[in-house]
Amino acid sequence: MNSPAITVFMAVYNGSKFLSEAIESILNQTFTDWELLIINDGSTDHSVKIISEFTEPRIRLLHNTENMGLVYTRNKGIKEARGKYFAILDCDDIAFPQRLEIELNYMKTHPELALCSGRAVFIDSNGNALHESEKYWGNKNIRMIFNNILINSATIFKTEIVRSVGAYHEHAPAEDYDLGLRIAEKYPIATVDDVLVKYRLHDSNTSATTTTLHQAERSLIIDFHKRYGISSTLINTGIHHSFIVGSMDSFSIDDIATYFIELKAKVKASKQFATLELDRFLFQKWVELIMVKGGRMTFMLFFRSGIFHYSFMSFKQLRRAFKKGIRETF
Repeated sequence: MNSPAITVFMAVYNGSKFLSEAIESILNQTFTDWELLIINDGSTDHSVKIISEFTEPRIRLLHNTENMGLVYTRNKGIKEARGKYFAILDCDDIAFPQRLEIELNYMKTHPELALCSGRAVFIDSNGNALHESEKYWGNKNIRMIFNNILINSATIFKTEIVRSVGAYHEHAPAEDYDLGLRIAEKYPIATVDDVLVKYRLHDSNTSATTTTLHQAERSLIIDFHKRYGISSTLINTGIHHSFIVGSMDSFSIDDIATYFIELKAKVKASKQFATLELDRFLFQKWVELIMVKGGRMTFMLFFRSGIFHYSFMSFKQLRRAFKKGIRETF
């Protein structure tokens, strides 16, 4: 099989506990024109033995000479991929049978897209369902500036586009967010509402500590600032990162407004994103923010120059801001 439609990629490092279930979920796909490219990243457990027990000819197993890490291994996978499309499934996750069929049909129906991602149901180490990932509305490219909306094990890419943007950079464990953001800056992306994978949460998966993850996220924000000529001060980087983690408590309204205005001007000048959609998104973020932090100045802050936009305000928002300001005053 020289050129399958989809390369499903799986990096494996000591993944024996859940590996068989992950592989079987690809074997059970309703869409069948795929290769499963597995790269063993120096496993010391029984992972290779488990993979070797599968006789499916569409499985292709490669080996790193030693443990090289996830970024290196994923980039090797992108280089080795034979498919027009590149889909990731981590070795502890499970794809629903129609995952590839749904994503490929969506990509073919929307040929302008560089990638699309589905939703996940999060499960524990015993396979028990915990909760589902959220649905995302509005402009997905712009949402990526402030949050990773992609479920990595439920995302399919055009292989050549991933290669063209330089594949993964050394921002582990946020390398998937960094790649998705760099693609979103240049090409249309989308998400579908279908739940396509079971995403496992457990102590031994590849998720890093919170501190390590936050360091990686701040690093990719600094790279984002460099690409657009945005001042990458500690305050600006901190404000941007606070939107990713969902906490703005440590920054003043004025600092946030100043950052929003600079970000909007620099990103709009690049012409990489839809101008009106960027204005809309930042205004909605601003309204959410002042309803929490605005205090008695909430109503006045609603009209903050450089952020306010008549076209995007609603009477309900205006009324809430007015009532909030009155309550805080008296």
